[in-house]
Amino acid sequence: MSIWTDRVRLAGEILRRRLASLGSRGLFYIVEDLDWVIKREGEYLLRHLAPIAPRLKGRLEDSPRGLRGQLLHFGSLGAFAGAVDYAHADNSLVATCYHGYPEMGGDMRRNLEKLLKEQGRLARVVTACGIMQERLAGWGIPREKLRLIPLGTSRQDFYPLPPAERQKLRAKLGIPADAFCIGSFQKDGEGWGDGDKPKLIKGPDLFVEVVAELAKRRRVFALLTGPARGFVIKGLQKAGVGYVHLYPKELGELCALYNCLDLYLITAREEGGPKSLPEGMATGVPLVTTRVGMAPDMIQSGRNGIMTELDDLEGLVRGCLRIMEDAGLREAMVERGLETVKRHDWPVLAQAHWRELYEPLLADLRGGR
Repeated sequence: MSIWTDRVRLAGEILRRRLASLGSRGLFYIVEDLDWVIKREGEYLLRHLAPIAPRLKGRLEDSPRGLRGQLLHFGSLGAFAGAVDYAHADNSLVATCYHGYPEMGGDMRRNLEKLLKEQGRLARVVTACGIMQERLAGWGIPREKLRLIPLGTSRQDFYPLPPAERQKLRAKLGIPADAFCIGSFQKDGEGWGDGDKPKLIKGPDLFVEVVAELAKRRRVFALLTGPARGFVIKGLQKAGVGYVHLYPKELGELCALYNCLDLYLITAREEGGPKSLPEGMATGVPLVTTRVGMAPDMIQSGRNGIMTELDDLEGLVRGCLRIMEDAGLREAMVERGLETVKRHDWPVLAQAHWRELYEPLLADLRGGR
C-alpha cells in the first residue's frame, strides 16, 4: 500500500512541476531535501532576484522531474549528481560545485565523476572560489562554461551589535568577561550523531591544538555551534578549555552568537567557502584562517584577516596571538572586513547571478537554442 502511495505522490509532484513549467521560461533552483545550507542559499538568491527581474518565475524544487524548457540550477554537486538523470533534454542546466577532489573518495569521488561525465549537458558550472575554479578547469571543464560567484551573506541579517549588547549576550551564555572568546560554527564530525570521529578536512584536530596552545598563554573560551562536535568538545575538555555548545535553528540566533566572539578560527584543509568568512566579517569579528576555499579571494593577510598555509599550527597560533594582543590591529581588521564583505552582500551576488548566468541563458531558451 505504501509503495502505491509513494508512486501516486511522485506522479502528483511530476504533474505539478509539469504544469508549473507550462507557458513561460523560469528558473528552478534544485536542492537536496536535507541540505539546509544550500536551500538557504537558494532562498536568498530567489528573494534578491525579484527586484532585478520582477517577471522571472523562480522557485525551489527538490527534483527536476516533470520540468520542460526551463532553466535548472542545481545548487550543489550532490543535487546535480543525484538528480541530473531526471532532467529533460529541453532544459538548460547549471550546476554549482563548491569544493572537493576525487581523492576524498566515497560520494565526493562519485559525484565529481558524474559532473565530468555529464558536463556536456551543462550550460554553466558555478563555483565560489578560485581554488575550485582552477581544479575544474584542470579536469577539463571549458573555461567559457565556468563562472566564479562567491558565497554570500545578508548584511541585513548579519551585522555588528553595540558593545554593551555584546556583553549582555556573552554574560547570558556564561562566557567569562576576562576570556578571549573563539568561535567555530560548523559540522566537523562524521555522521549526524555525537561526532566523536573527526571529519579531518574540516580541521577539528587542528582547531583543538590551536586553542590548547593559546590557553597556555591566556584565558580563552570556545563558542561552538552545529551538530557532530563531539571530537572538539572532548579535546577542549582534555585541554581544560571552557566552552559552550549550541545548535541554533534560526538565522537570527547565529548573528547573536557571532557577536559574542573576539575571534573566529578556521582550521580547515578543504572548503568551498566557508560561510563563516563573509558572516564573520559582516558581524565585525576578526578572522584567522587557513588557505582554503574563498580565503585567498577575500583575505589580505594582516589587513582584513590573517591567513596561513594548511596545517600550519605555529602560524595559526601566531596569527591568533597577534589579534589577541593588538587592539588596534583588531579594530583595523574589523573595519576593513566590513568593507570587504560589501562585495558578498546578497543584492550584489544576485546581480552577478542574473548578469552572468540567468539573463543570457534564459535568452537562449527563448530563442530556441
